[in-house]
Parts: sequence; structure tokens; C-alpha cells
Amino acid sequence: GILNTLNNSSKDLGQGVDLLLNTDLLMEKGVENKRLRELALRTSLGFFRSGSAFGAADGEIAMRGLVELKVGF
Repeated sequence: GILNTLNNSSKDLGQGVDLLLNTDLLMEKGVENKRLRELALRTSLGFFRSGSAFGAADGEIAMRGLVELKVGF
């Protein structure tokens, strides 16, 4: 993460982008399974580059990722 406070003189917070992928694996593969009710995958990846409002931390990069596998019986 970015460990700094805002400088209160600049309005440029920075730029960010988030990438998301959610899919139902059973439906995508066309699989029917009587024991397995649900099989889903959820992923997200986020990037942020701080702007001049963060003072000395201007240009620092923060990243966050998440992978979740949901299984229902």
C-alpha cells in the first residue's frame, strides 16, 4: 500500500485500474454433476499509481489481488 497522507494542495489522487473475472465453471464446461451443485471462480486484480496529492509518495504503486473458488455440494 501507499503509506503517506494527502498534501491538501493537489487534486491529482492518481490512476487506478481493476480487472475482474467471474465464471461458473460447471456451466462454462457444460458439465452436469449430481453431487456438485456449484463450482464458481471469482478473481480480481487492482493496480493504483499515486498522484501528486500524496506528496513524497507520488508515483508509488499499490496492487491488490483476490482469488476465490466457490464449491457447493
